[in-house]
Amino acid sequence: MTRDKKAPRVLVVDDDATIRQLLVALLEEIKCDVISASNGVSGMELFALHELDLVVTDIIMPGMEGLELVRNLKKIKPTIKIIAMSAYRGSGKLDYLKHARAFGVDQTFQKPFDAHEFLDTVKALTGWDTDVTSV
Repeated sequence: MTRDKKAPRVLVVDDDATIRQLLVALLEEIKCDVISASNGVSGMELFALHELDLVVTDIIMPGMEGLELVRNLKKIKPTIKIIAMSAYRGSGKLDYLKHARAFGVDQTFQKPFDAHEFLDTVKALTGWDTDVTSV
């Protein structure tokens, strides 16, 4: 298949190495160009060094947590597309995914998440069209 557009570059930020590796593998399966970080500070450093199309971030992380990362990313590049994830099932003031949406996140996922739905969202947010469906 010939592509008129280069693969989207995606930054994955998650302190859980297993989840981070899973997300990277899923994104690479649809031929995204993926870089990753284990925390928000490293994520900001990579964001400064690379032209990115999408950021996928966990919300609850040590150090710079996901909401602070989202806020900082949006200050630097208001048009950046962001997917936020969390395993925490909070409510009210502790509904982190609701707060993430208020900070400008484009889509949220509760962990565990559906891989197909996640990849469909990535494709929609980045405009990436791929015929890879082996996930």
